[in-house]
Order: sequence, then C-alpha cells, then structure tokens
Amino acid sequence: MITKILVATDGSEAAIRGVQYAAHLANKLGSKVSLIHVVEFPPVPLSVIGTNEESRRKFAEELRESGRSIIRLSQTPLAEAGIAANYEVMEGRPADVICNYAKEKGFDLIIVGNRGRGKVSSLLLGSVSNEVVQAAPCPVLVVRA
Repeated sequence: MITKILVATDGSEAAIRGVQYAAHLANKLGSKVSLIHVVEFPPVPLSVIGTNEESRRKFAEELRESGRSIIRLSQTPLAEAGIAANYEVMEGRPADVICNYAKEKGFDLIIVGNRGRGKVSSLLLGSVSNEVVQAAPCPVLVVRA
C-alpha cells in the first residue's frame, strides 16, 4: 500500500508533472505527500563569490531562496487538488538526500522528474533520477515532461 509519497522537485517541467502524478495518486489512495527540493552547493571558484565570509553567506542564502521559490512553484498542483502536503528545502547531494530522507521517514514511493538529458551527458554525468532509482529504499516513479 502506498501511504506516504515523497516528491523531489527541481522546478523543471518533468518535476511539475511528477507533482501532478503525486496529487492524483494521493487523491486515489489517500496517501500523504511530502515535497522536497535539495539545494546543492556547487564548487564555485572564490573569484565568483568572493573570499570574505559575507560574500559566501550571501551566495548560500541566494541558493536557499531559489530552493524556496522552486518549492512555492511546485506546490501548486497539490494545492489545486486539495492535498495538504509537507514542504521542505534540504541541502546536500540531491540523490543522497532524497534516498536518505525516504529511508528515514519510511516513504512507500518516491516520485522524481526526468529532465531528458542527452545520452552522452547522462553517461558522463549521471542523473539524479538514475541515481535515485539505483539507491532508493522503495519504488521510484520517474516522470517525463
């Protein structure tokens, strides 16, 4: 039985479709939904963000605010479907955070979007959705745009 659904969003078209799937499933199954966005702090040269603590703090806060904006955008399909969901912005390596959170909280299903990276890019870089499928503690639904 699917009683707890975790939806990971990056704000992409595929991720929003994943939120729509979650809303549909939650209505049909009476499931609870949690929506998360994972902020990953990329390795950025100091020349880009500056060397002082204030510049680094400001850069980190801008990334967090971007994550909160993505959550606000992504929650619309749930709100329209009348689904009361939990929303959270987390930090770290996305696939690891998604899988660890799903395991810790006992989710029955993870929904992620597939942004349709090219074959070469996926081979070289991998993708969050692929990594989640490989490491998830529960079934994963990958939604295409």
